[in-house]
Amino acid sequence: MGVQIPYRLTRKVGDLFGHYYNFHQAGDGLQMHRHTYEHEHSVIVLLGSVRIYGEDGPNGEWCKVLLAGDVYDIDSDVVHEVQALEDNTLTLNLYLHGFPEEYLTIADSEFSGATRPPLYDLDGNRR
Repeated sequence: MGVQIPYRLTRKVGDLFGHYYNFHQAGDGLQMHRHTYEHEHSVIVLLGSVRIYGEDGPNGEWCKVLLAGDVYDIDSDVVHEVQALEDNTLTLNLYLHGFPEEYLTIADSEFSGATRPPLYDLDGNRR
C-alpha cells in the first residue's frame, strides 16, 4: 500500500498541530489506533474521500464516509481506522492540544500502511 506522510507538511501553531496524510491509492489507510486523552482531533478531507471505522465502547462499531470538504471530530481514546476510498486522497488532521507524543515512537513503516493494511476492505468488510 502506498500511503506517504510528507513530514515537511506538518505544522504547529500554538497548541494546534496539523498533519497532512496523502493516500495515493484507494484502499490505503491507517490501521486501527487510538490517541491519548489530550489528543482528540478533527479529520478534514481536502481531496477525495475516506471511510472512518471506529470502536467506541458501549456504542459498538461505527462507520462514517467523508467527502472532500467534510470534517469529522474524533474524541481521544476512541479506536479508529482511516481508509481512502479514492486515489490521491488528501486529509488534514488537526490535533487540539499539540503534537501527539506517541508519534515520536512510531516507525515510519507503521505510518505507511505497508506493514499493516487497514482491517477493512474497500467494500466495508472486515478482513
